[in-house]
Amino acid sequence: LIEFPLLTGVTGPGHIEPLDIRHDPGITGYIIQSGEPLHLPDVRAIPQESPYQHIALIASHTRSYIGVPLIAREEVIGVLSIQSYEPDAYSEFDVELLTTIATQASAAIDNARLFRAEREQRELAEALGQATVAVSSTLELDHVLDEQRHVPLAVAQRRQAEEPFVLPIEV
Repeated sequence: LIEFPLLTGVTGPGHIEPLDIRHDPGITGYIIQSGEPLHLPDVRAIPQESPYQHIALIASHTRSYIGVPLIAREEVIGVLSIQSYEPDAYSEFDVELLTTIATQASAAIDNARLFRAEREQRELAEALGQATVAVSSTLELDHVLDEQRHVPLAVAQRRQAEEPFVLPIEV
């Protein structure tokens, strides 16, 4: 499935349900599957035999398009794209520039994911450490169980309170 967490159109932000790119790859799905940038000078001139088609997700007047994969650890984690209402609006320089930006964004996203995973592991280790101390400090099972039932809930609440700033795609 593919999600569009930052979809914006003429009238502002938009929302659509996730799409299955195996059935209707569209342009974004094609970039995810191929892992290669795609430059379309005019989306209305895509040949019928093309492995992708332009799927208008929201009211769209898009004519020119560039999409580049966000790749981290040799895995496509998203697509960064720009569109114009004018045909032939972008050059190969624009493709190279967007590819450079996507490379830097991919590294930042991967670092943020690694930082979050490390923090979650540290919180879990701290919770287990607290449980170990509680178990070794008393022989009263009811007291130990009462004290430790709050630890997993506290860890889960901290994770839930944080809104992720990157929404992953599932391929």
